[in-house]
Amino acid sequence: MKIAYLIICHMDPKFVQRTAKKLSNDKNHVFIHVDKKQDISEYIFNYKNVHFCKKRVKNYWGGWNSVIATINLIKQAMEIEDFDRYVLLQGQDYPLYSNEYIEEFFVKHSDIEFCKSYNLTHTTNKKDSMKIYGYWFFDKLDSRIMNILRYPLKLICLILNRKTIKYRKGYYIENNIKYEIYSGWAQWALTRECVKYIVDFYDKHRKFNLYFKYSFPPDEIYFHTIIYNSRFVYKTVDGKSLNNIRNDSLLNLTYFEYPNEVSVFRNIEDYNKLLNSGCLFARKLNSSSKYLLDYIDKNAK
Repeated sequence: MKIAYLIICHMDPKFVQRTAKKLSNDKNHVFIHVDKKQDISEYIFNYKNVHFCKKRVKNYWGGWNSVIATINLIKQAMEIEDFDRYVLLQGQDYPLYSNEYIEEFFVKHSDIEFCKSYNLTHTTNKKDSMKIYGYWFFDKLDSRIMNILRYPLKLICLILNRKTIKYRKGYYIENNIKYEIYSGWAQWALTRECVKYIVDFYDKHRKFNLYFKYSFPPDEIYFHTIIYNSRFVYKTVDGKSLNNIRNDSLLNLTYFEYPNEVSVFRNIEDYNKLLNSGCLFARKLNSSSKYLLDYIDKNAK
């Protein structure tokens, strides 16, 4: 079992370095995309099988560039080796177990695509439906003048979105094929075959990509929609027995809590909660979680 870990980050270089060192070994590689707005020199370090993305983009919260960054990482990983499993993490995610334990887990579940989703096209939740029934503009353009000219459009769309007025089709049609839209959490763990399918789809469907550029947030919708409109849906944990309710069951292999915003885990008292979650990874941790991180590493199976 060879794993490619893909990490999208924009802050806390020391924590990212710690995570990368823990996950990489003779078989497993770590590929890191550092937001192009950040000084990458603060992140760079020499460690076996850790690679930094050659094609960096400027990431903005809720923007399409997060999808581009992920695709760039996947392609770079594919140039190096055919990995068995591709695991997407964010810059404040951390493994709860040893590399050996994680590898054994994926060997045991070698055919499962860990990417849970729910249907946005048919959701009864008005707020969720506006993620695709309205236009969203989070990525900034290179031209300051174009950003200024686009502002009135952004403002009008934002007002309509908040009033949950649907003014856009909540599905996509191409070559007489209707794609219903699905959403889930950003982190996923996919097989080699599934990831190759996604990259090929990305390269061949530019109009499809353009549709999701103005959804919210694309990294929680784009990959899920491709998978759930393909044969790979039958290899996901849920299959097609989905409901339209968004809840904690959408967690894949990364545990987090989101009451109003994502909670930061810092205390050793949180350890049992994280371990009992049944997940392999946890977020949100950072450099301020040092004592908890040390405890996790010391007790990792």
